[in-house]
Amino acid sequence: MHETTVESLPESTWAVIVAGGRSARLAGDLPKQFREICGVPLYEISVKSVLNTGLSGVVLVVPPEKVSEIKRDVSERVKGSITVCAGGERRRDSVYNGFLRVPDQAKVILIHDAARPFLPRSLTRDVANAAYRNGAALAAVQATDTLKKSEDGLIIEGTVGRRYVYYAQTPQGFRRDILKRSLSQPENADEPTDESMSAEQLGIRPRLVRGSHFCFKVTVPEDLELAEAVYFWLSERKKHDDDWSWI
Repeated sequence: MHETTVESLPESTWAVIVAGGRSARLAGDLPKQFREICGVPLYEISVKSVLNTGLSGVVLVVPPEKVSEIKRDVSERVKGSITVCAGGERRRDSVYNGFLRVPDQAKVILIHDAARPFLPRSLTRDVANAAYRNGAALAAVQATDTLKKSEDGLIIEGTVGRRYVYYAQTPQGFRRDILKRSLSQPENADEPTDESMSAEQLGIRPRLVRGSHFCFKVTVPEDLELAEAVYFWLSERKKHDDDWSWI
């Protein structure tokens, strides 16, 4: 599914980093993407992880009420071409708002969750190149746990075979024309939960790129403690691993 690569990024690759969610599953008033680990907001770590792969630029999508604050913070703390814009009510709306601010000359656009702060440099490059060649691609890891089905969260109704099951991650990458078509589809009852699903609804079969278990999504309170431990560990690993030299 994945080959080790030292390819550079396709020319004019941009990223839209989605940081507009409300974090219903994480206690507290501050959304998870703005929580700090080791004194650094999650969204800032995510932006740095993407920019340090050599992308042409990043569009950071945040809640409308935080646009001014985040513009000021990134201008002071992060080097690179960064545009900050307001998100919408749903993820799809936020991604579309970000897409509209990506320059027309962009050939490949990556979508990444701000709540996935630990993105290996090589994974960004591999997804971008797979998207350029195949039209659409995403990072994913194969399921390792036994999967159970329960509609009420109390009674197990069955076991789901895991052999062909993958956990989707981000980044997810697309050639510009395909992402535009995906985001412009009429709404239907089966609302996409990620951009890869939107492409699938067009009949496109995205390329799987082997993801990283480091690229987990901060969702519940325990994830913040895990993220802090990982940040410390990667800060040491970066001394001899180019994937993490940006930390």
